[in-house]
Amino acid sequence: MGFVNRVVPALELEQQTSKLAEEIAAMPAAPVAITKEHVNAVSRAIPSNTSYADGDVLLSAVASPDSVKARSAYIERRLERKDRG
Repeated sequence: MGFVNRVVPALELEQQTSKLAEEIAAMPAAPVAITKEHVNAVSRAIPSNTSYADGDVLLSAVASPDSVKARSAYIERRLERKDRG
C-alpha cells in the first residue's frame, strides 16, 4: 500500500524524519488526521481477532474520487519539490 516510502542510512534518519514531518505538517490537517486514524485502525485490526471493517473503510477511502484527487495532487507536489532539490 506504499506505507514505507523511503529507507535511509541510520546517520540520515533524524534529518529525513524531520523533513518528512515538515512535509506532513504543510498538508491540510483534516485529511492527514483522517488518514492517520484509518492507518491506526487497520494496524489495530491486523494482529488480533477484531473486525476488519476498518480495513474495508480504509480501502474504500483510498478508492474514493476525493482521495484519488488528493493523492495525485500530493504526488505532484512531491515530484515538484524533488525536482527543485
